[in-house]
Parts: sequence; structure tokens; C-alpha cells
Amino acid sequence: MRVSQPSDLISLIPYQLGYAPTRSLVVVSLSGEPHTVGVIARCDLLDVDDPNTVTAIVRACQRDEARKIFPVVYLDPDRGSTSFDLHDEDRIDVLRAFSSLGQSAGHLVNKHDLWIVASDGAVAWCEVIRCNETHCTLGPHGSQRYASHEDMKSSRISAAMVVAGRSYVARREDLLATQETDQLHRLDMDERVVEWEDRWALASDCVSRTALRHAAVQSVTALLAQRHAHDAPHRECISPQECSARDGSWVLAGQNSELWATIGAAIDDTCVRDGLLVAMTPLGVEALAAYAQADECGDDLCMGGSDCVVWPARDKMACEALQFIMHAPTATAPQHCGFTDMMDLLRQGVTFIPERHHAPFHTLLALGYWWQGDGARASLHLDKAHQCDATYRLALLLQTVLRAGLAPAWARRQSDRDESEIS
Repeated sequence: MRVSQPSDLISLIPYQLGYAPTRSLVVVSLSGEPHTVGVIARCDLLDVDDPNTVTAIVRACQRDEARKIFPVVYLDPDRGSTSFDLHDEDRIDVLRAFSSLGQSAGHLVNKHDLWIVASDGAVAWCEVIRCNETHCTLGPHGSQRYASHEDMKSSRISAAMVVAGRSYVARREDLLATQETDQLHRLDMDERVVEWEDRWALASDCVSRTALRHAAVQSVTALLAQRHAHDAPHRECISPQECSARDGSWVLAGQNSELWATIGAAIDDTCVRDGLLVAMTPLGVEALAAYAQADECGDDLCMGGSDCVVWPARDKMACEALQFIMHAPTATAPQHCGFTDMMDLLRQGVTFIPERHHAPFHTLLALGYWWQGDGARASLHLDKAHQCDATYRLALLLQTVLRAGLAPAWARRQSDRDESEIS
């Protein structure tokens, strides 16, 4: 898709992020000749004074081999600023953001290509400050250096995104919309989870812990079975659209409370969590059962931890699963039916299971969205995981990946990336 002017690029940003940003600095990496859109990074305006935040954004663009970057400041809508009549605090925010970015990005920033988005539309910063430099290439006020929101919503870019089935939500928080559960159900679920937590607390050897892991695996399998008709053929590797067995509906949560409680108490166990990760890949849910088994362990003193004799086999299976995500030659985009089912299950887990067990759910969801290429949702789920457990190691590791601007392997390998050319 060819983009002929900066306002077209600004029209593209919310579709790429998945939501309409506010109070934000958004930086678009432009690489190659002609320029192509690469990494799109965002941070809160409150964080622009943190050199680590802005430096991380610039480094992500540099890894993307950016020839230049296109920065846009989205103002606070509550302050009522318009493009040519900025609230004093908004003007300060813009100056802070562009100054901080200029110090970190240097030659990648063109001071005549800085843009702001206010309540009425987008405008080049040079227009706002009435740039009078003789070599400035900007046109006069009212030229292509300003575009209303109505113009951008009706642009060729927006039309193309709609035709392609792309959309975005009004707020970043709306990306995490979840269904509500009633108070009685929450209390019932909490009691059931506590019972399973007690069983885990008493499990002091490999045999008892493996039994609890198998119970969790059977619960996952039973829930996923509700998504497919038992008499229809199904393969994990096919897409949800091609799967004739896929029903798409869940049995009401109240009828599944014991299944969810079993999973909720077990997901803090590293073996169960990593088994769910394995099941998200084309290895499928069958690999989850194999991952949790420990038949070969005959050590009465084994606690079922990472020193168990079967753990190297689990590591091997985990490495095989990660090849689909991290290893470019064998990486695949997550378009298979099993992945969709697992993501649905994890989202339902956040709805039904007590919040004290949410860190693994949000972390696996973040990994899944990152694998899909949806950095916005991945970042939101990582924020949620951090709120639940600020020391959760897998979430911290994935957060490092996102802050570095690393893309999943299938996206890095793809030679004909679906990116916009800038003429």
C-alpha cells in the first residue's frame, strides 16, 4: 500500500496499534528506499523524560534499520487543545517529547517532520510554531501539513484497512475487554480453587505432583473438547476457518467450575504453564499430556521439580515448540486452530479464575499476541501480569523482548512484509 503524505501515515497508526492513542509519543520506523513502515513504538507522555524509555524506542528503530523516524505526539483530549490553539501543558508536553527524542535519535529525526494530533486533527509542528526558515520545505498554513480527523477517517488508507478487515478500538484499555461474572460465581470458584491449592501444598513428591498435573491436563482437554464436535474430523495444524469440527461455543462456566478450579490452582506450576505454551504451538494439546507425564521417574525422594530425571525430555519438547516461535527457518505464524482455542481458553481463565493466579495467564496471552504480531495487546497483558506479580520471570523476559522491538521469527523472515511504502 502506497502512502503519499504524512497524514496518510498518521491514518495508518491506530490500525497498526489496534487503538487510537492519546497522551502518547508514537514513533514510526521508516527503512529502505523507498521508505517502508517498520516498527511502530509508543510510550506515555509521562515517560518521555525517562532516557531509558526513549532510548529503548530508538534502539528498536535502529534494529529495524531505520533510515529515519516519524514521530507523532498525541495530546491529552481532556485539555481541549486544537491544532493551532494548544493548552499550555500540551505545548510543554510536545516540547518535552520532541526534545527527548531529538537527544536520543539524533540524525534520524527531521525537525520539519514532527507532528501532533489534537482534538480536531493532525498538524505538523512547524505549522504550529510558524517556522520561518528559508530552507523549510513545508507548505503554507492550510496545505497538506494539516488534516482533520474526518479527512483521515475517510482517506484511501482507512478505506483500504476497512476492506482488509482491520479495525481499532477507542481506548487502549478496550483491547482487554472481558466478560463479567457474578459475585456468587466468583465466591464459588474461589472456594474450589482453594481446595486445589491445598492439594498442591500437600503434594510433596513427584508422584503426587504429577497426579495434580494430569488432573489439570485432563481439565484443559475437557474444556477444549467443548469447542469441537466429537464426530467431526479435526487437525491441530489447520486454521479455525477450515476446521469443520470447530463449534466455537463454551459450556457455561458454572457447569465447568471444577475444571477451571483445577487449572487455576495448577497454572502456577512451571510444568503446567510451560505445557500450555507447548500446546499453543502446532504440537497441539496432545503434547501437553506428554509434557506433564513422569512415568520414568522412580525416585521416591524426587520432588517433581526441574531436577527430576524426566525434565530433560520436557526441555527438549519445549525447545521443539519454541522453534515455531523463535527459530526463523522453521517459524510459522500462529494461524492454526489449536492456537486459537488455547488463546480463547487463556482469556476465559482470566475471567473465571481468581486474580491471584492471573500472572501466568496474562504472560501466556502476551506471548501469544506477540507471536501474532499484536504488540499492543501483548504489552497490555504484560502490564497486567506485572500488576499481579512484579517478579514473574517469564513476564520480565518477554517484556525485555518487547522493549527491544524484536519481532517473532516468522515476521523477521518474511521477505514480502505487509508494510506500507512511503513515496
